[in-house]
Amino acid sequence: MRKTILKKYKIFDSASLGGDLTSPVTSVEYLDSVCIQLQWTTANAVGTFAVEVSVDGEYWTALTGIAPLVAGANDHALINITLLPSPFIRVTYDRTSGTGTVNGYISAKMV
Repeated sequence: MRKTILKKYKIFDSASLGGDLTSPVTSVEYLDSVCIQLQWTTANAVGTFAVEVSVDGEYWTALTGIAPLVAGANDHALINITLLPSPFIRVTYDRTSGTGTVNGYISAKMV
């Protein structure tokens, strides 16, 4: 039996934390496990990331309990989501203040 995978690809490429962000939509239909890695560089940015899912790619809902905070220092987050039933996923950033940059990757696989 072959497993279906989504090879790692970049969703944020030195994206500015000076404003709100939304990653490209990723189709994860038939993939059960999703991994998102975010790495930000900043001296003063403050904001919150969210992972949002959708059935139709038009209406989005944030997953609860997944909200990495940017708190004015360089840091990173690794988010693992298993048994995800939604076919579409994206990452958003809600800026409060400051500037900086973020790199982000996503990958997924069938269990």
